Parts: sequence; C-alpha cells; structure tokens
Amino acid sequence: MIRARIAAWFRPPFLGLAAGLSLTLAAGAGHAQDLPFDLAGNWQVEEIDGTPVLDGVDVQLDLSSGGTAGGSTGCNTMFGQVKVSGGVLKIGPLAVTRKACPPAVMEQERKLLEVIGAVADYRKEDGALVLLSAAGGAVMRLSLRP
Repeated sequence: MIRARIAAWFRPPFLGLAAGLSLTLAAGAGHAQDLPFDLAGNWQVEEIDGTPVLDGVDVQLDLSSGGTAGGSTGCNTMFGQVKVSGGVLKIGPLAVTRKACPPAVMEQERKLLEVIGAVADYRKEDGALVLLSAAGGAVMRLSLRP
C-alpha cells in the first residue's frame, strides 16, 4: 500500500516533465537553420584573436549543417547552437564542461570562449575559415580537419 502511494505521488510529475520535454524538443527541431555548405565541418582552430594556439593543444570547432556547434577548447568539451540569421553568424550559447587544466591552457580557453561569443560573420581565405567580429576584425582562424 505504501509502494502504491509513493508510485502514484511520483508518476504524474515525471510524466508531465517527459511530455513537456518531448514538446520542447519537437518544437525546437523545426527551427534548426541550415548553415552555408562552406561553413559546416570539423575545424581545427589555428589562431585565437591573432595568437597561435598553444603547441600540443588540440582545439576544435565542429559546425553542423543542422545548427549545432561542438568541439574541444583544448581542455574542456563545448556544445551548443550555431545559426545564421539576417546575415549574422551566431555561435552559442555554448555549454562547457569544467575540467581544470594548466593555467596557460585555461587562459587560452577563456579567450576562445570570449571571441566565439563575439563572432558575427565569416570569410574564407586561402582554404581557411576566418571568423569575424561585428566590427569586421578577425577573431579566429581555422582549417578544415581531414
């Protein structure tokens, strides 16, 4: 009898949560924007705000045509959204794991996340992807990973 009361008490909120989550996911799925074909891909970050990535630190940005962004800061994993709307490129908001790494790698990660938040446009340059701020300045340079 106690088990039946506990089961009845927990079931409705859980079912409501699951139904709400399903509706949220279904509603969000229809709003994913396709990225331009030359932007989607798995990119190796070479420079952050004009500074080369630290030697031996693998920094990646994966942009999918379905509107998701992910990758590695060189220390932590990041994931979120990417979209182009009204001629403006927006990466984020990004969720990032919180693993600790050496101070230089953590500083590079901080700068990476800062400049990703400032991205507003991009251009291709000699096969590289250059992410630009709203003012038009290069904030990140990337090459397509094989």
